[in-house]
Amino acid sequence: AVYALRTPTRTPNSPQFLAILIVAAILKALWHCHWAFVFNNTPFHSSSVILVATAKVFQMRQEYFISKSIPHAPLPNI
Repeated sequence: AVYALRTPTRTPNSPQFLAILIVAAILKALWHCHWAFVFNNTPFHSSSVILVATAKVFQMRQEYFISKSIPHAPLPNI
Protein backbone atom coordinates (compact mmCIF):
# COMPACT_ATOMS: atom_id res chain seq x y z
CA ALA A 1 0.00 0.00 0.00
CA VAL A 2 2.87 2.38 0.72
CA TYR A 3 4.35 1.86 -2.74
CA ALA A 4 1.12 3.03 -4.41
CA LEU A 5 0.39 5.88 -2.02
CA ARG A 6 -1.79 8.30 -3.94
CA THR A 7 -3.09 11.54 -2.56
CA PRO A 8 -5.54 14.03 -3.97
CA THR A 9 -4.06 17.14 -5.50
CA ARG A 10 -4.18 19.90 -2.93
CA THR A 11 -2.70 23.31 -2.40
CA PRO A 12 0.45 23.48 -0.25
CA ASN A 13 -1.47 25.13 2.61
CA SER A 14 -4.16 22.47 2.93
CA PRO A 15 -4.11 20.11 5.93
CA GLN A 16 -4.02 17.06 3.64
CA PHE A 17 -0.85 18.31 1.94
CA LEU A 18 0.83 19.04 5.27
CA ALA A 19 -0.17 15.63 6.61
CA ILE A 20 1.38 13.81 3.65
CA LEU A 21 4.62 15.77 4.17
CA ILE A 22 4.73 14.64 7.79
CA VAL A 23 4.07 11.03 6.75
CA ALA A 24 6.86 11.31 4.16
CA ALA A 25 9.25 12.69 6.78
CA ILE A 26 8.44 9.80 9.14
CA LEU A 27 8.96 7.20 6.39
CA LYS A 28 12.27 8.81 5.43
CA ALA A 29 13.37 8.80 9.06
CA LEU A 30 12.44 5.14 9.51
CA TRP A 31 14.43 4.10 6.45
CA HIS A 32 17.35 6.35 7.38
CA CYS A 33 17.60 4.74 10.82
CA HIS A 34 17.10 1.26 9.38
CA TRP A 35 19.98 1.63 6.92
CA ALA A 36 22.16 3.20 9.61
CA PHE A 37 21.54 0.03 11.63
CA VAL A 38 22.31 -2.24 8.66
CA PHE A 39 25.48 -0.53 7.42
CA ASN A 40 26.87 1.27 10.49
CA ASN A 41 25.67 -1.00 13.31
CA THR A 42 23.96 2.03 14.84
CA PRO A 43 21.29 0.93 17.34
CA PHE A 44 17.74 1.46 16.11
CA HIS A 45 15.95 3.65 18.67
CA SER A 46 12.64 5.44 18.39
CA SER A 47 14.31 8.62 19.67
CA SER A 48 16.60 8.57 16.61
CA VAL A 49 13.61 8.23 14.28
CA ILE A 50 11.84 11.12 16.02
CA LEU A 51 14.96 13.29 15.81
CA VAL A 52 15.45 12.65 12.08
CA ALA A 53 11.74 13.15 11.31
CA THR A 54 11.61 16.39 13.29
CA ALA A 55 14.67 17.72 11.48
CA LYS A 56 13.11 16.87 8.10
CA VAL A 57 9.81 18.58 8.97
CA PHE A 58 11.76 21.64 10.15
CA GLN A 59 13.75 21.63 6.88
CA MET A 60 10.55 21.41 4.79
CA ARG A 61 9.03 24.26 6.83
CA GLN A 62 12.10 26.46 6.23
CA GLU A 63 12.09 25.65 2.51
CA TYR A 64 8.41 26.61 2.33
CA PHE A 65 9.16 29.93 4.05
CA ILE A 66 12.01 30.64 1.63
CA SER A 67 9.82 29.83 -1.38
CA LYS A 68 7.18 32.29 -0.12
CA SER A 69 9.75 34.97 0.85
CA ILE A 70 8.71 34.77 4.49
CA PRO A 71 11.49 35.80 6.91
CA HIS A 72 12.93 32.97 8.97
CA ALA A 73 12.54 34.98 12.17
CA PRO A 74 9.86 37.42 13.25
CA LEU A 75 10.62 41.05 12.54
CA PRO A 76 11.59 43.01 15.66
CA ASN A 77 9.06 45.36 17.22
CA ILE A 78 10.17 48.90 16.69
